[in-house]
Amino acid sequence: GGLEWLMRRIEIGLLLLVWLASACDGESLSQTDLTDGASLDVLAVDTAVDAHLSTDSNASRDAQSKPDANSVQDALLDSRSPDSAIGNHPDGCRIGFSGGSAVGVGFPTPNARLQSIGVVRATILFAEFADVTSDRTPEEVFQLISPGAEAFFTANSYGRIDLILDPHLVWLPLQENAAHYAAGLTSFAGHRAFMDEAVRAADPAFDFSSTDVVVVMAAPNAQDIGYGPTWMGIPEYALVADGRAFTNGVTSGADLVFWGSKWLNHELGHSMGLPDLYSFDGPGGFTRPFSVMDLINSSAPEFLAWERWQLGWLDDDQIICDGLDAEIELTPIESTGGLKAAMVRSAGDRVVVVESRRALGYDNGLQDTGVVVSLVDGALPTGRGIIEVMHDRIPLTPGQSVVVDGVQVDVVSRTSMTDTVVLTRSE
Repeated sequence: GGLEWLMRRIEIGLLLLVWLASACDGESLSQTDLTDGASLDVLAVDTAVDAHLSTDSNASRDAQSKPDANSVQDALLDSRSPDSAIGNHPDGCRIGFSGGSAVGVGFPTPNARLQSIGVVRATILFAEFADVTSDRTPEEVFQLISPGAEAFFTANSYGRIDLILDPHLVWLPLQENAAHYAAGLTSFAGHRAFMDEAVRAADPAFDFSSTDVVVVMAAPNAQDIGYGPTWMGIPEYALVADGRAFTNGVTSGADLVFWGSKWLNHELGHSMGLPDLYSFDGPGGFTRPFSVMDLINSSAPEFLAWERWQLGWLDDDQIICDGLDAEIELTPIESTGGLKAAMVRSAGDRVVVVESRRALGYDNGLQDTGVVVSLVDGALPTGRGIIEVMHDRIPLTPGQSVVVDGVQVDVVSRTSMTDTVVLTRSE
């Protein structure tokens, strides 16, 4: 009821206050050291399927922490950088969204995708199957994702998104065996049918009129459903309940126990239009340890500067585009306020992005800190290096430089909370 909802919001606020203390003083929060479990997302535009296959069952779920949403937002608004005289307006680095793609790195995000600003209400349903009765209560399964998922988004968005998870805490008995629904995950229609059955089963007792996205939690002991993908619909084939149409949804799998709450942040990242940053062609990824859109349980899962700009979590005046031959002082992406990225449009839909990373907040496990240089390539598809962190994915420190797509990045100096860089066109 209302009291339970209020207590959960208080719990999230307390977690966020702990995170903010870490981000402000640079001290690391304790975090379980998770092993590098390989993940495989299969996302095709024609099927809109996004899958995870866990290959490491020994990793434990890490504990999360964070700051109060209002204090984060106020701090951000109070400390925004003034418009810089260096470089052009950020529109010069803003690339378009690839036509017909459900996810990507362009602007604007397709209208059918989930909003990333303000209140976002996710209805959480719990499904068991004709051959599998859950060995956990709905409350126990819900605790695998909450309050961790809400707090992660609040911290990464600097308080700009308020994710509210609204659970319907009963097991919904679906009609078929688990293997039937697992097979359906490989097609748009099959995945939609899975979600639609759960929605229809809950509808008599649950009001969907304020729902923005539906998350169906499969019984974790249903081993036939190995992974939990995102369903990305279009208005013509939306799910509908209580007069509300949904074009975004997620279903969980047995790997939920392995990934923990950041699994939902990854999948909802897709719902908001973000691509996969690990490789579809084999183990490994293009940005790890950076970004939850690559390896979910990495040591530095906070979103990249480009992703935050794309989602509206960074303002244009926190970005410098084509600021060449001048010193630019960046503040860590994990902290609120300040200048967050220097970018150069290198050619076509390719942009070199420079940001600062520190072992703060959810990146507290990061061993090497400093300047991270990425290449964003809007011509590439998801899972094929659409964003790639350069320099062997190792941050640069003062005296180091790297040339990416004709742009040279030199690190001039650093303090505990700044990195100063110079960007030039290489000969």
